[in-house]
Amino acid sequence: MLKHLLRRHRPARPRRVALHAEWLEPRLLYSADAGALLAATGDPQQAPETRTLTTSYEYGAQAASVPTAAEVRAAYALTPLQFEANAGQLGEGVDFAALGIGYAVRLGGGQAELLLDGAQEAVRLELAGAAPGTAETGPQLATRSNYLVGQDAQQWVTGVANYGSVLYRDVYDGIDIRYYGNQNQLEYDFLLAPGADADKLQLRFHGVSGMALADNGDLVLRVAGTGREIRFQAPVSYQEGAGGREPVESHYEVQADGTVRIVVGAYDGSRAL
Repeated sequence: MLKHLLRRHRPARPRRVALHAEWLEPRLLYSADAGALLAATGDPQQAPETRTLTTSYEYGAQAASVPTAAEVRAAYALTPLQFEANAGQLGEGVDFAALGIGYAVRLGGGQAELLLDGAQEAVRLELAGAAPGTAETGPQLATRSNYLVGQDAQQWVTGVANYGSVLYRDVYDGIDIRYYGNQNQLEYDFLLAPGADADKLQLRFHGVSGMALADNGDLVLRVAGTGREIRFQAPVSYQEGAGGREPVESHYEVQADGTVRIVVGAYDGSRAL
């Protein structure tokens, strides 16, 4: 009788559980766990020491230290923007969109919009006098975007391709514009074919309450309805020569009508700029 009771009350043997990994869309991870970590303030604490046991149950060499919050923020800020194509989730007039830290980008026909967190109105970069360019995508990234909105799976948008850059051809005659960047800033390049007219490079900004040129040549824009400013860094221009890149002088110039010219100095018009 005692033997039977012991057998009945013996603890159940633990079941082995196989590890199971699921792919999560990166943007969801960044907007939750990593987003909170990136927003952390104050001095990061020293990472705890981590040691592992070898197969002989001895402590092995000290493992690599866990990165601090500041190191994670710095590394993430340098990761490239991911431009997702419009598969119906972005609305009309938008070709591509990307998310950075504290801002979003929308591209359409060669023009760009910046949506800052907390701002009621987007800052729109208009290429004055430009034609709608033909979009070409840069390298396709491994990531995909998914929009699972509502309970009707037929309305979900999944597997949207992401790209590292977007190029618009012939926004001006012989001039292309390429958009790219990282989590901290949007960047753009004007690519001038031989013989193209650099005087056509004129920008007009919407959604700003004022602008000024900083001492270092940056263009400083005051975002309408906020006390915030954004900077467009001073242009850097060059041509490729036999000895590598040859610098060409260039700078912003604010016109009386509010447009901003990119003034380019002397260069060899028979070569690309």
